[in-house]
Amino acid sequence: MHNLWHLLDAVLVSNGLYDMCCGAAILGAPGHRLARLHADVFGPPPCPLGRRLLAYWILTYAGPRLLAGLRGRDNPVLDLLCAHTYFMEGAAYHAERGRFGTTVAGGGALFVTWASYALGAAAAARALLAV
Repeated sequence: MHNLWHLLDAVLVSNGLYDMCCGAAILGAPGHRLARLHADVFGPPPCPLGRRLLAYWILTYAGPRLLAGLRGRDNPVLDLLCAHTYFMEGAAYHAERGRFGTTVAGGGALFVTWASYALGAAAAARALLAV
């Protein structure tokens, strides 16, 4: 089980850093590939305000993920906060894909939805096992 938590830490740190890079790219270099990875899931590029709001949202959940990967085993609250960000992201992509139909086919929304739910469950399980 210990090795599983190390793997989770690596995924959380990697995902937190990736999200920080993507958020920064959307704000600073909207044409860059990293910026397009998130924005292109929703079809045509959103207006500049929508793009910036997407970047702020991504940056908001990047921090708790990075911190949970670095210190989550020491602090179950960080893992629970991280789990919450994944459940919210999964629910948002789920709603956009299913209810609103704003994601493009093959854009990765289905993968992001279920990967977010799985990572949220893993972070929540680690937090609950620690108490």
